[in-house]
Amino acid sequence: MYYELIFEDGSHSVACYDSDEEAVSASEAHHARAMEGGRSLESEPNSPPAIRVAKMLKYEDHPQDLTQSQALPVGEVKKSFDAALKELSQGDLVSIPELTAVVRDMTNPMVVSGAHESNYKAEELEELKGAWA
Repeated sequence: MYYELIFEDGSHSVACYDSDEEAVSASEAHHARAMEGGRSLESEPNSPPAIRVAKMLKYEDHPQDLTQSQALPVGEVKKSFDAALKELSQGDLVSIPELTAVVRDMTNPMVVSGAHESNYKAEELEELKGAWA
């Protein structure tokens, strides 16, 4: 399973663990180091300071792989394209670079998110709770 760690400062990281228990335990240890002013990696004295965990989301597959094939259903593409065409039209004209950006972003697995929200379009299985909650 894959787990997206969302840190208090808004940064993100995706990690792979064998179980929820292992993921929560490792994240709680990281969070404890952050609370104590410790480093992100205990074994590396020059690693950056640990940052407190704000949220942990669980995924079956790596959320980056959502649109790995770069192919989408025709209906989904048509709906997004038509909405973009309507939104971007200025009379009888449309900006091709802006329209192209919308089409390109259809298969981008990332989104612009709030500070403590996922950076991925993929739907998480669940949010895990730990000592940070």
